[in-house]
Amino acid sequence: MLTVLCGIPGSGKTTWRDRCRQGDVIVCLDEIRRELTGDPSCQAMNDDVYRLARRRVRQALGEGRDVTVDATNTTRTERGNWVELAEEAGVEARCVWLQASVDQAMAANDGRDRNVPREVIERMARRLQPPRRSEGFTEVLVVPRLVGGPEA
Repeated sequence: MLTVLCGIPGSGKTTWRDRCRQGDVIVCLDEIRRELTGDPSCQAMNDDVYRLARRRVRQALGEGRDVTVDATNTTRTERGNWVELAEEAGVEARCVWLQASVDQAMAANDGRDRNVPREVIERMARRLQPPRRSEGFTEVLVVPRLVGGPEA
């Protein structure tokens, strides 16, 4: 199974992943950015980041492992790239959409070690295309951000 996380920064993707997908191979684009550049927010090597992420997903799925992709995945195009890898491997893909308003995301962002600027969160919220099963997912699980509490 390939689980594709979707949500703006601060929506709870990594927290949900850590609680709910502990046995999966985790492919986190921010962690790959940190590996390649030393900075998880650096966008300078995104082509290399995505290339390495796709390679890791393909390899793990080929080994029969469950994989979770931890990234914002705010557009259908971004999510479609992961669905294609699942189809190639002959496994199901599902999307977990961590829903949060900009204010909820900013409140969560305030408690993080690495803050994302409000304008970045607002821009990503504007470009977010809600995920749908018709993109190739067997299911889309919607997880609302709970104000002041843990994610589901």
